[in-house]
Amino acid sequence: MNRDSQTRNQLFQRSDGTRTKLKPGEVTSYQNEDSFYERSGIEIDDFIDQGLSALDNLKQQRASLNNAHKNLHHSSNTLGLSDRVIRFINRRTAQDKLILFAGMFISLVCIYYILKYFG
Repeated sequence: MNRDSQTRNQLFQRSDGTRTKLKPGEVTSYQNEDSFYERSGIEIDDFIDQGLSALDNLKQQRASLNNAHKNLHHSSNTLGLSDRVIRFINRRTAQDKLILFAGMFISLVCIYYILKYFG
């Protein structure tokens, strides 16, 4: 006999050595222990599954947060580049205006001397 059978037999014996007989539907403490351990094992497996799914969710959240961070960093770099380009354009516009006004002044001076010389 194995150990479980011996334990079961000891549970069913009375102190005088005779075996007890269970009525139909009656449950022994040994059977209660077995069902308790089975339920405990099932619940532990459920907890482990919940933990693994939570870990997977956290990994997915981390990946999406990393993607959002990269996109934000990329857009800030693009905005930084745009800011530099806008400053360059404004500086160039100011230089172009200066060149335009200087050219207009030189043209007026030239027209004045041409009219004075030929007129």
